[in-house]
Amino acid sequence: MKNKFNSPQVKASIIILNYFGEKVIAETINSVLNQKYSKNRYEIIIPDNASKDGSLSILNTFSKKYSNIKILPFRKNYGFAGGNGRAIKKARGEYTILLNNDCLVDPNWLKDLIKCADQDPNIFSVSSKVLIYPKYFTITFKCPSTLLSCRLFNSKLLRFGKEDHIDIPFKNENNFYTIDIPFEAKNDSQLQIDLEFREEITTFPKLNKDVDYHFENVKNKSNTLRLFLNTTNPLFIEKSFNKIQNAGSIVFQDGYGRDIGATVKNQTGDYEKDFGQYDQDREVCSTCGAASLYRRSIIDKIGFLTDDFFMYYEDTELSERARLAGYKNYYCHTATARHLHALSSHEWSSFFIFHTEKGRLLHVYYHFPLKIFLKEYFHFTRFAFLRLGHNIIFDRRHLDKDMQYLNVAIYFIKNIIFLIKRKKTLNQNNVITINSFYQQILDGYWVKN
Repeated sequence: MKNKFNSPQVKASIIILNYFGEKVIAETINSVLNQKYSKNRYEIIIPDNASKDGSLSILNTFSKKYSNIKILPFRKNYGFAGGNGRAIKKARGEYTILLNNDCLVDPNWLKDLIKCADQDPNIFSVSSKVLIYPKYFTITFKCPSTLLSCRLFNSKLLRFGKEDHIDIPFKNENNFYTIDIPFEAKNDSQLQIDLEFREEITTFPKLNKDVDYHFENVKNKSNTLRLFLNTTNPLFIEKSFNKIQNAGSIVFQDGYGRDIGATVKNQTGDYEKDFGQYDQDREVCSTCGAASLYRRSIIDKIGFLTDDFFMYYEDTELSERARLAGYKNYYCHTATARHLHALSSHEWSSFFIFHTEKGRLLHVYYHFPLKIFLKEYFHFTRFAFLRLGHNIIFDRRHLDKDMQYLNVAIYFIKNIIFLIKRKKTLNQNNVITINSFYQQILDGYWVKN
């Protein structure tokens, strides 16, 4: 994939794939324009996956004002892999950088990514330290009643979503509740949180001492309390913290990947508190595509993202392809991006299930030993039939989601000829190399290092 447009003057091409990003894209672009890096050394390319909101109007305003911004409007949605893949053909930089349209980057982000990559020509990719966008503050209280829901109102964070509130998860241990409250540090002054209980509330609970707060009853809702938090209190700011979404990625023996810093339990995601545990640059197994740098000269050798993934696991596959070709994936702890997260699709929706499971199995097929793929595929297909059959008999509420597992299994049967050909183009490695790299995963090498 020779790049005839390559120019020594352009150090980096930042690709911001947009899809229905009307509420976020302007802030993302402005954060890139505020980089402490010469604007004539980087370009911004914004492909748009046929958004039907007001995105294009916003993008065109930016392109008229800034000469280093180029807009690529598409007539259809090519997904993450296809949209970025088409944009890179227009890129001129030594480095290609992918940035989600809901990521805001710190002023030194670009400089630090490039500095990390420049230290070693064998570094293929560099992942940012991706934080969840809001700051957080933990409240705790004891209450004999059972908490059913916790909803945040009156926060500037609401401008990014479609609802008038944000549902906040909470932990309950013997009616001792712990809640991490998200807020926007620069713009929020007072938050409103509605706490709905199963039983009627007769007394106000007491929160931890470092909180400036008061409760009010909610008219005609005897089981709901309205909590007001003062976020301008210096102690509140001092006790607030960041959560980590990604500090590089890990791949496990069944092909599933996980963001370092993230945890998932019962299909609910949570994130580690950032207390400096990932504040060192290091080689990682895989790079997260939300805010990542790629060396163009290596892309020209091994290829870029492939359309068969559409969305999810395409960045994992590309990282694995690079490692098998002898290159390195890195994590740079000082290159910070803040991710609003999951605005383009709903986690555990039918769309999410189909593309994550398909992407996971594609990655296993392309780069794991064949026996591992066959084992995973047959286990997955058996699970799909059993799940669908069970729920047809006992629970029909989620049949559409159940069908996605079977659709993934069918995808591999329908496309077997195409996939065999694709594997030959993506993976030129011998069986010994593939087995050796898979053994690293089995040995927990990337978990320990």
